[in-house]
Amino acid sequence: MSYLLIEGSARPDSRTGLVARQLAGILEGNAEAPVRRIAPAPHLAALADGAVAGGPVEAFQPVVDDVAAASGVILVTPEYHGSYSGVIKLVLDNLGYPSVLRGKPVGVVALGAARFAGTRAADALLSVLAHVRARPFGRYLFFPAIQDQLSESGELANPDLRAEVADFAAEFHRFSQCTRQAEGLEPG
Repeated sequence: MSYLLIEGSARPDSRTGLVARQLAGILEGNAEAPVRRIAPAPHLAALADGAVAGGPVEAFQPVVDDVAAASGVILVTPEYHGSYSGVIKLVLDNLGYPSVLRGKPVGVVALGAARFAGTRAADALLSVLAHVRARPFGRYLFFPAIQDQLSESGELANPDLRAEVADFAAEFHRFSQCTRQAEGLEPG
């Protein structure tokens, strides 16, 4: 098994990237499986070209192949204007149709500055994941008031939140295993 985390912010040193990095480390430890993060910044030109072309372009194909090969994918997005980020939208649009997410376990992690940030982004992503026929993980992970959740070094400051991240990672791993077994992709 292997997992892929797709970051929804192209900003350098974004909070989205910090959360994705910590989640990747925790998931890798829980699942004892490789976890790779995809930062969108190096792919922005290919994502824009794919949006114009109506599908993934050659420069983005390695990412499409990585998503197709992953046992599960977690989308980590900031909430912008009450929805998920435009970067996540570009990534989803460049995964082809039918999407390589079809039948794949997909988790959603959403964060933002407001007290209830993330809920609208996660709900909007659920609709898209249903449309592409992914297998959405039924539990979201939210980071509201993210600016208050990170230490100066960028680590999760709250031990209860770290425990929740670990629980989310463990449950997502189990969900992915069960989904892949049900699909006949892994032995039972």
